[in-house]
Amino acid sequence: MTKFAITAMLLAVSLLTPVARAQHGGGPGATPMQPLPVAEKPATVSFAEGVKEDAALEAFLRDFAEALRTHDGKPFLPHLADKYTIEGYPNPNMKAGFVMALTMIKDPLEIVVTAIEPQTDGTKLVKAGFKFAKRTANREFTLTADNMLISTSLISMKRAAGEPARSH
Repeated sequence: MTKFAITAMLLAVSLLTPVARAQHGGGPGATPMQPLPVAEKPATVSFAEGVKEDAALEAFLRDFAEALRTHDGKPFLPHLADKYTIEGYPNPNMKAGFVMALTMIKDPLEIVVTAIEPQTDGTKLVKAGFKFAKRTANREFTLTADNMLISTSLISMKRAAGEPARSH
């Protein structure tokens, strides 16, 4: 591994630390983050009443659910568009950021597509409810016409409450 690759990896880890703290309830005095367990089965994928079912989108979300189940984004990388971005992620290697982020995201029990909105630029905005045991989180995915992921509100760089801004 080159010195540049090691530096880039360390930078990615340091930049994702606030996300990990936020996802796992960390902060000052918190216990070290433990790997998330692999679920027995992936989340089910369904379409809300009134939303036209889309077999290709369903297959995309099933693959995404499997990546969330295993916390391994590498098999999902072929589903990322060339222009895939993570909001707030300063590293140009977005795919590495995606893989790392999936290690920190708890898998849902169910993903329910609540809307599919065609956009004027040819992309589509997919809105979905991610159902967990105690809550539902509404998330958005921007996809190309052929279901390649451009961005998602599920993955973004945010500082945890009380986390100081980093100076560069």
